Amino acid sequence: DHQKRELDWIIGEIRDSLQDLKHSVEDCYALLAPIEPGSTLVMSTPRNEQVKGTVTRVGSRIVKGNLHIQMHTQQAHVLHISPTKPIHIEPLMTIQQCLNNAINLLTLTLDDSSTPETLSAQLRVLTELMFNALSNLSGSAPPSTTPSINSTIVPASASWTYMSAAANSFEPPLPSSLSVHFSLQDSCIVLWLRALEPVDAPVFFGTKIGLAIGTVRRLEHDEMDRPFKYTYNREELPRKVLVGLERQQPLLSGSKPMEVYVREKVRVESADPNLMSLQAKLTSLHHTMIDLQQNLSVVMGSECQD
Repeated sequence: DHQKRELDWIIGEIRDSLQDLKHSVEDCYALLAPIEPGSTLVMSTPRNEQVKGTVTRVGSRIVKGNLHIQMHTQQAHVLHISPTKPIHIEPLMTIQQCLNNAINLLTLTLDDSSTPETLSAQLRVLTELMFNALSNLSGSAPPSTTPSINSTIVPASASWTYMSAAANSFEPPLPSSLSVHFSLQDSCIVLWLRALEPVDAPVFFGTKIGLAIGTVRRLEHDEMDRPFKYTYNREELPRKVLVGLERQQPLLSGSKPMEVYVREKVRVESADPNLMSLQAKLTSLHHTMIDLQQNLSVVMGSECQD
């Protein structure tokens, strides 16, 4: 009848569109491919010289870099990123996994003459994968205090407490009083530096007097006076690869979590042209997936679930 002909037509149109979408997803995946020489990005604070230097990203890793650090609560020194111990950026690894899963699902969808209900479910999963990839790229992941193995969105606001760069990724190795963490925000690579002290560290009498009369100035920021359970990662071990929709992540050899205060916090960002291009492509793909899902749902006579 008429409804069946219309359904067959829309399924044919969707399959034609999915072939083009598969090529587009493969293009997105290629933007994160570990191809030398990678992207060299300037990492410098704009109005002072707290941080000055460059880092090089290849794929989902920071493979080299030199950062001159002049924090108020730390001795001035240079951080050299070891070329043999690259730093993995977990959100980029998650995006790679989302895109890889999308390519595999698109291949399966195009090779299989599935029912309309199965095709609708496949489109829903593809839409979710694009959304998760975009969320990680924009840094808009929901806040959380603990990692979840089932989530494909990295909780950017809390991940520094357990996913800071391993000490042996630097030459010389990082002290436990300094956290170095790379994240993503609006297609920028963001470097966070945090000077830490144990919550039970004694406060000297002279410091107390200085704070009271104003001769010692506190460095105010949004994490001050809040205790955090921080894991000092001594070294990065071989990566554990998780299958399916679960994310892959580096295994870190860390001490037991210790409660710390963040004495000083510095944020530096650098726009990455390849990631900006990736965000534009993913946004377009996400909108297209939603449209295909809605069109099929209308013809099937069911409401599209966002």
